[in-house]
Amino acid sequence: MNLHNVWYRGTVEFRWFEGTLHAGKVRAYIQLVLAVAAKALNGRAASSRKRRFNPQSARYDFRVFLLHLGLIGDEFKTARKHLIVALPGDSAFKRGRPKQKGIQSAIQNPQSTPGLRCCRGQITAVIVLKGNRPLELRWHPRRKAVLYASDPAYLDTVLAEEKGWRELPVPPMSLMVFRREDLAAYSVEPFEFVAQERKGAEP
Repeated sequence: MNLHNVWYRGTVEFRWFEGTLHAGKVRAYIQLVLAVAAKALNGRAASSRKRRFNPQSARYDFRVFLLHLGLIGDEFKTARKHLIVALPGDSAFKRGRPKQKGIQSAIQNPQSTPGLRCCRGQITAVIVLKGNRPLELRWHPRRKAVLYASDPAYLDTVLAEEKGWRELPVPPMSLMVFRREDLAAYSVEPFEFVAQERKGAEP
């Protein structure tokens, strides 16, 4: 970072990035610089503690840093992808992806998971509320399963070796009902929050 121009032009020069003609990378670099500048101007406090680089959690730590800067949601999905692609580690797990049986084996073999074994055949419908916060939904027609997460990166990591999962485009402020017999025939209805009067408030 070049602070020399602060005393002459009132600007700061960021010399962090390599030259590229890739439009997505250029946009990601600009969004990162603007987010850092906005955080510096609007932040209430800052820490001078220097953190050591940890290859095991580098990608996860930097993704969390980007989220703290405000690069959240689908609008900055491409920026997060380009900014963390060269870092080692896993973006969804701080200490690396666990080696124990994950969601894939649980779906393929429900008998190995007590929770799924107890609920299998008893649940006929699932209701999901999507408010104005980011929520990514995906479903699998053959396995009759629906997954959702606040950040698509979690699903991308968990389902990296899985095929057949489809994205469910659902607008904000929606109520979705998934029925076990046919997930593809799910229903979507808009909803809104109604403010209630506080008890004891004057009319």
